Amino acid sequence: MEEWVSHLFFECNWLRTVTTLSNEAMALRALYSRVSVIWFASIWSIWKSRNDKLFKNKDISMDQIIEKVKGFLGTG
Repeated sequence: MEEWVSHLFFECNWLRTVTTLSNEAMALRALYSRVSVIWFASIWSIWKSRNDKLFKNKDISMDQIIEKVKGFLGTG
């Protein structure tokens, strides 16, 4: 039976060692990374908008902040 790469490196107990990385752990780590990027982009955009309001007297709507976040994420 042909072994797949994910099985060989992440699920198979070869060399009698237990691997610490599983497909689920890798998926969770990838999700955590994505959420972290969204979180930091959101906080940065809010902070910058707050500073624009305080120091430059600019009015910025929530829609503008969301567009800034999308711009940081490359989705807008």
